[in-house]
Amino acid sequence: MAKRRSKNRTHVPVENDKDTSIPKSICIRLGTLAMKNKSLKQLVNDFRLILSPHTAIKLKELNKNKLKDFIVMCSPLNVTHLFTFTQSTNNDNDIYLKLGKLHNGPTVTFKVNEYSLVKDINKFKNKSISTHGLLFQEPPLLVMNGFKNDIPQEKIIISLFQNIYPPINPMNKKIEDIKRVLLINKQEDGTVEIRQYMIVIKDLINKKDIKAKNIDKLLRLKDDKRRTIPSLKKKKDISSLVLEDLGYMTSDNESEIEDEQIIKEEDEIKQEIEAEEELLAKAEEKVEDEIKEEDEEEQQAIKKQKLNDGEKSSSNKKAIKLHEIGPRLSLSLLKIESDLFKGETLYHSYIKKTSKEIQELQKKHDEKVRLKEQRKKEQEANLQKKKEAKEEKKKRKEERRLQRKEQQSNQEEGSEDKGKSVSEDDVSSSEDEYADVPEDIDSDLLSEIDENPSDEE
Repeated sequence: MAKRRSKNRTHVPVENDKDTSIPKSICIRLGTLAMKNKSLKQLVNDFRLILSPHTAIKLKELNKNKLKDFIVMCSPLNVTHLFTFTQSTNNDNDIYLKLGKLHNGPTVTFKVNEYSLVKDINKFKNKSISTHGLLFQEPPLLVMNGFKNDIPQEKIIISLFQNIYPPINPMNKKIEDIKRVLLINKQEDGTVEIRQYMIVIKDLINKKDIKAKNIDKLLRLKDDKRRTIPSLKKKKDISSLVLEDLGYMTSDNESEIEDEQIIKEEDEIKQEIEAEEELLAKAEEKVEDEIKEEDEEEQQAIKKQKLNDGEKSSSNKKAIKLHEIGPRLSLSLLKIESDLFKGETLYHSYIKKTSKEIQELQKKHDEKVRLKEQRKKEQEANLQKKKEAKEEKKKRKEERRLQRKEQQSNQEEGSEDKGKSVSEDDVSSSEDEYADVPEDIDSDLLSEIDENPSDEE
């Protein structure tokens, strides 16, 4: 039988991501109003580009989906952060962003003051920048500005945003792989701005090379006789040149050109004389240099190496530019909770409470925790009782099955013994029935038959 062909190019086996050290995230929208808002849908899609590559870019939400459904699915997928966009029912303009750390929190709630999509930012650019797929294959470089570790709520925000992306090892990471920058800036009024930039690297051109090229172009234009430059010696103002444009390139102008040519010839003669003098001086210097060449060869070699190294360093210089690709968000911190989308309120920007109220809330919270633990213990005890009852029921069933098997085996053995006894009894009964019959009954009958025909004869 022929061996079945294996398709290796198109049917590639899927490898499961077993590396749990890489943080992963999910960005979703929840609520009826949020599901109807098309601009919010586009904002969620653009925000997923910020979280890429370790995020679900093509995730689709449904109206019947709830927050609990996503939280349950996060654990098998090794998701560490959950972003949710919601829209309030009281005011349609209020949009909130929640960032939760799985599985035990904390949760930070922001109010979205303003936002701009990727397409909105591209409209105001002079040049359209192509954001290809290779741009989002590596995580961005995170830059946080204006936050302080001394303030507890800001410390929580710093730790949450820093853990969204895997840490960068500067010894192993290549600079070319970093193609994006995520800037999270806290302003003086407390608002947090999120912006995303693309890094563009270009070779730096030396200014000396540019000057040399420009000088060469000017010298070429000066030597080109087809392009005659008008003389401005006798002109008092630029207006005189414009107004006397009709007289341009006439006999007077030609005489001026001839005068300029004569001046050029005199200058050329002087330059030739100076060149000859320079050649003589160089010849004398060469004679002196030949005597000192042996001593200065090493020094010249070192100088050449230094010059070459300087040229290479100048040629390897590169210019870095940042182009904003979006989206752009302006957020204001609302509150911080201790657990995942629930729990004790650690910080609230609008509501301030006294120490007594905080103590009372702490007592209530502790009481809730105690009752929760008590219910858990009761549930565990009930589950243990149910398990024990099931085990006892299984044992009873097994015992009944064994008893039934024993009974069936005993019945089969009894039926076999009865069959043997019945066959023996039947044989003995048949012998008893024919015990009274005489042994020579057949001979008597035959004798009677023989006697009758003799009588007839």
